[in-house]
Amino acid sequence: MKLKFSRVKLTVTLRAAAKAPQWNAVTALADLCRASTALSEAGIHHWITYGALLGLIRDGELIKWDTDVDIAVGPDVNFAAVENTLTAAGMPITKTRSADGRVNVAKFLCGNTAGDIFMTQEIGKKLVTHEGKSPHVFVFSHLYAGVEMREFDGFKVPVPKNAETYLAHIYGPNWRVPAKLWSWKYSAFNLESVHCIGLRGVYSWGVGWMKWQVKRVCKSIKANASRLAAHASRTSA
Repeated sequence: MKLKFSRVKLTVTLRAAAKAPQWNAVTALADLCRASTALSEAGIHHWITYGALLGLIRDGELIKWDTDVDIAVGPDVNFAAVENTLTAAGMPITKTRSADGRVNVAKFLCGNTAGDIFMTQEIGKKLVTHEGKSPHVFVFSHLYAGVEMREFDGFKVPVPKNAETYLAHIYGPNWRVPAKLWSWKYSAFNLESVHCIGLRGVYSWGVGWMKWQVKRVCKSIKANASRLAAHASRTSA
């Protein structure tokens, strides 16, 4: 991971009012399939990514404690086509994050399920997404070798052909083991760089990183204390 000074600035725009969705892993899969079908029928190149892909490949279902579904869109796609397609299908875009007039991430609502659209870019020989918000922006890389359709609980959705390798690139070699503590900002293996706008950006990122490390340490201490207490209880018994 590289820390860079940059002028990359993500601005947030609210597109539509959105009610707080009620997450349900079963109905969310149906909603994900509905959104994917609409995109496919419009000829929009996309695939399931991040937590949605992790749950489907690892568990055969969406993660029960997740909060939304995740879709990546190919670098050859204009965001206007995505927005028009989802809006026409009754899935409004509720928020976007943009840089230099280009939408990088968009949130949409499908029924009671919230979703994220990640607009990929091809930079050099890498496929990347820009996420987060100013004054520091995260750049993540994605391994990609085409798309294939897979069926999960009766629903067919597009996933990367190299889904297992793709997930290892994002979550590390132990991606099959559910993580008890995870941060998309500080835990991801596919973080390429952090673009900071001036010293304010470096400070903002640094404070966030330190808070995350403290949280990890506290979690570890708590877990160790629980194990020691359990061991002492068994010993005294």
